[in-house]
Amino acid sequence: MDQVADRLNAQIAKGNFRVTVVIAEGAYQDSMEPFDVHGFLNDFPGAPKPCYPGEPMTAVRLASILKRKCGMAEARANVLGYVQRGNQPSAYDAAFAFEAGNLAVKLLYENFALLDEGRPIENFAIGVRKGKLYHLPIEEALGKERKFNKRLYRLINNQE
Repeated sequence: MDQVADRLNAQIAKGNFRVTVVIAEGAYQDSMEPFDVHGFLNDFPGAPKPCYPGEPMTAVRLASILKRKCGMAEARANVLGYVQRGNQPSAYDAAFAFEAGNLAVKLLYENFALLDEGRPIENFAIGVRKGKLYHLPIEEALGKERKFNKRLYRLINNQE
């Protein structure tokens, strides 16, 4: 959390007041959790409302923390998933939803047949690769190596 705030403060010091921070869902639990969000928000003078232990980190809370760590600079939260789901689906979206739902039902049906035979059921991930719907066991999907685009990271962070 401090690293994010330090980078934002560096941008503000350069006169860059329009900074976008993109945080992946679950990033707080994966890398920022040692930060005491509840203590920080509750101890800060003028906190808008109490933050109780056990309440999850949210985009709104993150914006509130960054605002306070960056000299009360304006900070807004925007959850893209809500924006994406707020518009009319394209024909592709509708077709994908229909086909993925159909495949999910087919996989469930096949798995219940395995269960009836006393065999363990499998969990699957469904996706699109090269324009075609596919599925694979969830363990295999989770085991896939994620590729990190260092060039894009450097470009975004003015290191190129």
